[in-house]
Amino acid sequence: MKNYELVCILDPQVGDGQYEQIVDMYKASIEENGGEIAQIDNWGLRRLAYTSASLKNRRQGYYVLYQFAAETSLIDQMEQALKLDEGVLRFLFTV
Repeated sequence: MKNYELVCILDPQVGDGQYEQIVDMYKASIEENGGEIAQIDNWGLRRLAYTSASLKNRRQGYYVLYQFAAETSLIDQMEQALKLDEGVLRFLFTV
Protein backbone atom coordinates (compact mmCIF):
# COMPACT_ATOMS: atom_id res chain seq x y z
CA MET A 1 0.00 0.00 0.00
CA LYS A 2 1.10 3.54 -0.77
CA ASN A 3 0.49 6.71 1.19
CA TYR A 4 -1.76 9.25 -0.50
CA GLU A 5 -3.18 12.68 0.11
CA LEU A 6 -6.47 13.81 -1.36
CA VAL A 7 -7.48 17.46 -1.31
CA CYS A 8 -11.12 18.15 -2.20
CA ILE A 9 -12.81 21.49 -2.73
CA LEU A 10 -16.49 21.05 -2.01
CA ASP A 11 -19.28 23.28 -3.26
CA PRO A 12 -20.41 25.69 -0.49
CA GLN A 13 -23.97 25.53 -1.87
CA VAL A 14 -24.39 21.99 -0.49
CA GLY A 15 -24.64 23.41 3.05
CA ASP A 16 -23.01 22.48 6.34
CA GLY A 17 -25.10 19.37 6.96
CA GLN A 18 -24.40 17.81 3.59
CA TYR A 19 -20.76 18.92 3.74
CA GLU A 20 -20.17 16.57 6.68
CA GLN A 21 -22.04 13.77 4.88
CA ILE A 22 -19.78 14.10 1.83
CA VAL A 23 -16.65 14.03 4.01
CA ASP A 24 -17.92 10.92 5.84
CA MET A 25 -18.96 9.24 2.58
CA TYR A 26 -15.44 9.40 1.13
CA LYS A 27 -13.93 8.35 4.46
CA ALA A 28 -16.19 5.28 4.47
CA SER A 29 -15.34 4.56 0.83
CA ILE A 30 -11.62 4.51 1.60
CA GLU A 31 -12.07 2.24 4.62
CA GLU A 32 -14.49 -0.15 2.87
CA ASN A 33 -12.00 -0.73 0.07
CA GLY A 34 -9.11 -1.66 2.37
CA GLY A 35 -7.59 1.78 2.87
CA GLU A 36 -6.33 3.07 6.20
CA ILE A 37 -7.07 6.69 7.08
CA ALA A 38 -4.25 8.44 8.92
CA GLN A 39 -5.93 11.85 9.24
CA ILE A 40 -8.75 14.00 7.91
CA ASP A 41 -8.17 17.73 8.15
CA ASN A 42 -11.12 20.05 7.55
CA TRP A 43 -9.73 23.40 6.45
CA GLY A 44 -13.19 24.94 6.30
CA LEU A 45 -14.58 27.57 3.97
CA ARG A 46 -11.89 29.44 2.04
CA ARG A 47 -11.80 31.92 -0.80
CA LEU A 48 -10.81 30.49 -4.19
CA ALA A 49 -7.91 32.07 -6.08
CA TYR A 50 -10.01 32.28 -9.25
CA THR A 51 -13.43 31.34 -10.53
CA SER A 52 -14.53 29.72 -13.77
CA ALA A 53 -17.42 27.88 -15.35
CA SER A 54 -15.89 24.54 -14.27
CA LEU A 55 -15.99 25.83 -10.68
CA LYS A 56 -19.65 26.79 -11.18
CA ASN A 57 -18.55 30.44 -10.77
CA ARG A 58 -18.16 29.92 -7.02
CA ARG A 59 -15.90 32.29 -5.11
CA GLN A 60 -15.50 30.05 -2.05
CA GLY A 61 -15.23 26.34 -1.31
CA TYR A 62 -14.92 23.92 1.59
CA TYR A 63 -11.44 22.38 1.66
CA VAL A 64 -10.83 18.88 3.06
CA LEU A 65 -7.51 17.01 3.23
CA TYR A 66 -7.50 13.21 3.53
CA GLN A 67 -4.25 11.42 4.37
CA PHE A 68 -4.49 7.67 3.88
CA ALA A 69 -2.78 4.48 2.73
CA ALA A 70 -4.38 2.37 0.01
CA GLU A 71 -3.83 0.22 -3.05
CA THR A 72 -3.57 2.00 -6.40
CA SER A 73 -6.80 0.40 -7.64
CA LEU A 74 -8.75 2.39 -5.04
CA ILE A 75 -7.50 5.67 -6.51
CA ASP A 76 -9.04 4.89 -9.91
CA GLN A 77 -12.39 4.06 -8.29
CA MET A 78 -12.36 7.22 -6.20
CA GLU A 79 -11.44 9.43 -9.18
CA GLN A 80 -14.51 8.18 -11.04
CA ALA A 81 -16.75 8.83 -8.02
CA LEU A 82 -15.30 12.31 -7.43
CA LYS A 83 -15.74 13.28 -11.09
CA LEU A 84 -19.43 12.37 -10.96
CA ASP A 85 -20.15 14.00 -7.58
CA GLU A 86 -21.93 17.34 -8.05
CA GLY A 87 -20.78 18.51 -4.61
CA VAL A 88 -17.07 18.32 -5.52
CA LEU A 89 -15.67 21.31 -7.39
CA ARG A 90 -12.05 20.10 -7.62
CA PHE A 91 -9.88 17.31 -6.26
CA LEU A 92 -6.22 16.34 -6.35
CA PHE A 93 -4.46 13.10 -5.39
CA THR A 94 -0.76 13.16 -4.45
CA VAL A 95 1.56 10.30 -3.54
